[in-house]
Amino acid sequence: MVNLYGGRGYFLLTPSMEKIINEANITAGGLTKVFRGECCWREIDKLEKECDDFKSTVVIGLGGGKILDCAKVVTDKLHLPVIMVPTVAATNAAASACAVIYTPEGVFESVYYETGSPNAILVDSQIIADAPAKFLIAGMGDAFATWFEALGCLRTESPNSLYGRQTNIAMLIARACYENLLVYREAAALAAEQHVFTPALERIIETNILYSGIGFESGGLAATHAIHNGFTVFPETKPTPIITVLK
Repeated sequence: MVNLYGGRGYFLLTPSMEKIINEANITAGGLTKVFRGECCWREIDKLEKECDDFKSTVVIGLGGGKILDCAKVVTDKLHLPVIMVPTVAATNAAASACAVIYTPEGVFESVYYETGSPNAILVDSQIIADAPAKFLIAGMGDAFATWFEALGCLRTESPNSLYGRQTNIAMLIARACYENLLVYREAAALAAEQHVFTPALERIIETNILYSGIGFESGGLAATHAIHNGFTVFPETKPTPIITVLK
């Protein structure tokens, strides 16, 4: 697919994906960059310069939401195509045309809206099944809010994320997020905990990534996301650092 977009791929990936690629002896066919930071302007500016210096023709984001968001912003600023390869189903970043920008300390700063949606989304369900189950469960929480936020925007005549009104198909997709979760959530969580691929897991992967992505952009956001953004100022919401004592 990289060859379809000029052949000079800039791969932004997690350390775990780098390990998988190396162990499988896969040649990336471009420049790889291991991402360990936040989706913040300091990091984005560095990535943009490196990508531009390499004369990249396409950017491929492999990882979670922050990596995918960084890849989208970089390509939007450089006017390049972007390919999304989510390795967890914790967010709908792969299917959206916006990115959440944080400070280097991980505090919500703003939302960046790209000029277009990702050019391609590639999902390997087995990779997501092999990931820690907590990521899939987090994505269920994100997807669960889709219907209620869209419904709130519709009832209050608030615009969606594209500053337009909600279409009927957008509301049907948002509603499907809720209905799929009611039916498949427990079976999907069990499959994720056991790292096995099942039809229920596949349905929830699609719900978390695609249905929720289309649903929130076309339906609209409300208090749920605002509360989350506010929580990011509290240190308790950040991962606890691992301290190693050397003897």
